[in-house]
Amino acid sequence: MSLLELEIANSTKYVVSGYVYEVEKNIPIPYTVEPYKIFTLPQSGIYFKEISAEVQTPNGNIVATPFVTSVYIDHGQFTILQTGSSSYKVRLELT
Repeated sequence: MSLLELEIANSTKYVVSGYVYEVEKNIPIPYTVEPYKIFTLPQSGIYFKEISAEVQTPNGNIVATPFVTSVYIDHGQFTILQTGSSSYKVRLELT
């Protein structure tokens, strides 16, 4: 990861899609990431405050617990991980 990038790593065996909620224009930026892959947001220098995720399992889509912050962030490494048999969350990785 280079400075001021947003990366979302998918640690699940399913396709995940969601949105990065950009602050200034209030526009959700869609993303999709394949199993065990990393998505890098093509825009840099934007501020966001939430990352949502929906895990596409064979038994239906499961909405993950989103990453939400009260402080605007312009970069970071995030992971979508399984937290239970049918629960997932978006987690900020501390590096």
